[in-house]
Amino acid sequence: MSSKTFLDLERRVCAYAEQTGIITSMQGGVILALSGGMDSVLLLHLLSRMAAGRGFPLLAVHVHHHLRGEEADRDAEFCQTVCRALSVPFELVHCDVPAEMLKHHRGVEETARRMRYGALRALLRDRGFSCIATAHHASDQLETVLFQMLRGGGLSTLVGMRPVRLPLVRPFLCLTRSEIAEAVEAEGLSYVSDSTNADTAYARNYLRAEILPRMRTLNGNAEQAILRMSEGLSHDAALLEDLTDRALVDAPPCDGGMKVSYLLSLPEAIRRRIILRLFAAARTEDEADIPLEHVHLIKISQLLSSGRQRFSVAVPCALHAICEDGVFSFRKGRARALAPFPPVPLSEGETVLPEDITLSIRREDDTVFVRCFSFLHKIDIVTAFSSAIISGVMYCRGRLPGDSYRFHGHTRLLKKELIEKKVPQRLRGVLPVLCDDSGILWVPFLPVRENPPRD
Repeated sequence: MSSKTFLDLERRVCAYAEQTGIITSMQGGVILALSGGMDSVLLLHLLSRMAAGRGFPLLAVHVHHHLRGEEADRDAEFCQTVCRALSVPFELVHCDVPAEMLKHHRGVEETARRMRYGALRALLRDRGFSCIATAHHASDQLETVLFQMLRGGGLSTLVGMRPVRLPLVRPFLCLTRSEIAEAVEAEGLSYVSDSTNADTAYARNYLRAEILPRMRTLNGNAEQAILRMSEGLSHDAALLEDLTDRALVDAPPCDGGMKVSYLLSLPEAIRRRIILRLFAAARTEDEADIPLEHVHLIKISQLLSSGRQRFSVAVPCALHAICEDGVFSFRKGRARALAPFPPVPLSEGETVLPEDITLSIRREDDTVFVRCFSFLHKIDIVTAFSSAIISGVMYCRGRLPGDSYRFHGHTRLLKKELIEKKVPQRLRGVLPVLCDDSGILWVPFLPVRENPPRD
């Protein structure tokens, strides 16, 4: 006999699932992402009842990330036991997150999430099911929206998680964490706890432990307030997506991309959404969870608006945003070699160069301080040298074939030195070359030129 609290919550979730179309999405079969925590265990009990009543297949899947030793083994064993008790089919998937982190030099959270969803999607294809159910709830939604706000995301990120974004469905977005905890306690359900959830070194844990309690002193219903905001913004976002669909239909034919002239004729909001669509289309299926970072979206839109005829910007998924021959596209590899930019005179203060690189020059007595920085390329290098070694006027230009200059007692070929310094190829072609009347003076990542011998 189920408790009144559990039955009331079940009715709310079923009504929400009907209202949002989750029930329709489930009819082809559901894969439940089961961590063994309180939220996913409650969802397992509810979905097992719904599956029995509505006749759709249900498979519970636990992903073992190999991150927490015996604790992770305990979680996997618990999930198998609870599924056996409910007669729900269960599958355990192993993902070696530590090895993947070392291979691709990514953080633990990003790597675990990518591997987890990749494994769930692979099972979805193999079984022919229609959706993946997760136990994200309204409190998770609040954390997600706040986290995206801190990252400076756009409208689509403030909308938060959608109840249906196939193949994902989220039946618990109508519930808060405290409501879930109350139902679990009333029903006497067992679950396991992840010890890393208390580690405030993780951004979401810090928000949950330090920020949200203070927010609730201002508004005890913060989750519901965020849900109302997200729902309202979702209507605005839906209209913009509809306008984007129409703009794509009206786009002039163009193999492998979009005509720049057409992109520039569109409002900024539509143009950015088309850029995101083109990026999504260029990703592989395994990269479906990797977004185009907001900083890249803004920079690409700015470069298009600036009238630059050619540019190439490295973005996630080993893609490049490329503009050439009047066409914009995303593709693997770079554009054809960009022509070196012509000499740019330098004076004290900041000088903005092509490829979003800035040189800042400051003089103190007989010392010249030069800073080369670019947020887009993640460069921030400072050097200093005596003004006595400067011959004539300083200027900056792009790298040319055969460039060389003298340092450490030898004249060195610029291309070879950059390779030996392991400067990424994506940077070697865009680095500024600081010069004076005697030739090259300095290149970022390399030493300053030796003072030329005097007669």
